[in-house]
Amino acid sequence: GLPVLRAMAAHLEKEEEEEEEASGASSWEKRFEAMMMSEINFGPYYWETGERLPWWRRGLQWGTWTTEKTLKGAEFVGEVVANVFGMNDSKYQWVIDAMRDEQERDEQRKREDLQRSRLARQSAPPPDAVIEDEENAPQL
Repeated sequence: GLPVLRAMAAHLEKEEEEEEEASGASSWEKRFEAMMMSEINFGPYYWETGERLPWWRRGLQWGTWTTEKTLKGAEFVGEVVANVFGMNDSKYQWVIDAMRDEQERDEQRKREDLQRSRLARQSAPPPDAVIEDEENAPQL
């Protein structure tokens, strides 16, 4: 019973400490990071539930709602500005783009060369054909 639970708890604590040492982050830091990555919802507000609250609680909820909407709007505007000015791109995105453009040009050049060679073979006379009029013979 109880000694087994204590042994299991000690073992779990030891594993947790080893993980903290390996990752360099404490359990508090992990919980804080998880909280920051989650969506924080402050509702439901009194106007959503129809609940009667004292004036100071209503004011607190209005302030919370206003702050939440303002911060979400500022975050959205920040994302738009970062995208417009290219702040979300890789530092060397121009190198990647240039390499991709060069590869596309090479592929296009190969396709054009292949098409030219096919057209030249189609317009060339057969090798066993006798050309009687040298002036009207096709130029290769």
